[in-house]
Amino acid sequence: MNVPNIQNLNIKNKLAVSGILLVSILFFGVYSFIYTGIFKDNFRLGKTPSSEGIQVNTAEDVNALGQSETQKINSTDPTEMKMKSSTLASQKVLGTKSSFGVAVSDYTNKNGELDMLSKSLNGKISTVSIFKQFGNQYNNSLTQENLNYISSSGMSLLIAWEPWNPDEGTSQSKDYLKEITAGNQDAYIKSFARSVKNFKNPTVIRFGHEMNGNWYPWGNRPQDYVDAYKHVVDLFRSEGVQNVDWMWCINAESVPTEPISNVAKYYPGNSYVDILGIDGVNLGTSKGDTKWKTFTEIFSPSYNFLASTYPKPITIAETASSELGGSKSAWVEEMFSSLSKSFPKITQIVWFSINKETDWRIDSSPLSLAAFKKYL
Repeated sequence: MNVPNIQNLNIKNKLAVSGILLVSILFFGVYSFIYTGIFKDNFRLGKTPSSEGIQVNTAEDVNALGQSETQKINSTDPTEMKMKSSTLASQKVLGTKSSFGVAVSDYTNKNGELDMLSKSLNGKISTVSIFKQFGNQYNNSLTQENLNYISSSGMSLLIAWEPWNPDEGTSQSKDYLKEITAGNQDAYIKSFARSVKNFKNPTVIRFGHEMNGNWYPWGNRPQDYVDAYKHVVDLFRSEGVQNVDWMWCINAESVPTEPISNVAKYYPGNSYVDILGIDGVNLGTSKGDTKWKTFTEIFSPSYNFLASTYPKPITIAETASSELGGSKSAWVEEMFSSLSKSFPKITQIVWFSINKETDWRIDSSPLSLAAFKKYL
């Protein structure tokens, strides 16, 4: 019986182990080099890659309906991860935990309208849209007392700030765009800025919305509009207002009709815009010359242009549907169900819940209200 040399055997074993370790180190080095970009992106997101994709889940991440959810990146491609990370960041621009807003007749909640609507929608209202006008002495300022309900409810404020006196219609005694640029409205603008600053809650201002239409005196005046817009923003910055984001808000269709890409002539520049807005409604057959249009029909052209042109989140800042000419509840369901598929950059929808040109209200009928509750 031969007895092995123990010393020689130990040397051979050590060499074998060393060889395995060396190969492992070389393999891991090559693997790390190839996937360094992915690891960096995943570490930035706080996740590790897997064949089933990456999940990004934080308390602040919300989908377009204002619901917290886990968002999946079905790829380990670092470029896709960066795009998703950027999208999640853009959804936080509004500073809200939910993404459904309303405009109502009484934003002060004096008659309990806002409170009742909020309860009907399970507390999903995150933003309240209000309207202020430069030349309306009864509605040109922010009163903290009137904002108490919005503030105490933790809602954000969206202000449509209109450079006109609505009582004078199309025959304005002042050209407010020119007045603003000339500095004649500076005292008023600075006072308004201080009111927004004192409000403290997140606030979005859409100055001179629907400028590509012909129903407002600031419409169809691209250079005058851009100059006035920039002047207003500059004055707010000079007052140190930190709780405001600026929305550049177009109408879904230009009137007179022209390619939607022509709205670019009204754009004041990326440094002056935080959020892109689009307004559009379905009049149905409420007027003699109108017809029923779906949410997708109304918003697709303008959304596609803005989404492909400007690196900003998008809000549907004003929308609603009539009950006349079709099913409003079906219209609402199509609106919500189409968001993730066809309008992924929309981070908020604001519903014009006022009985005005037609009954736009969320609860204009039991079926309409039920459609909203299904998604909120």
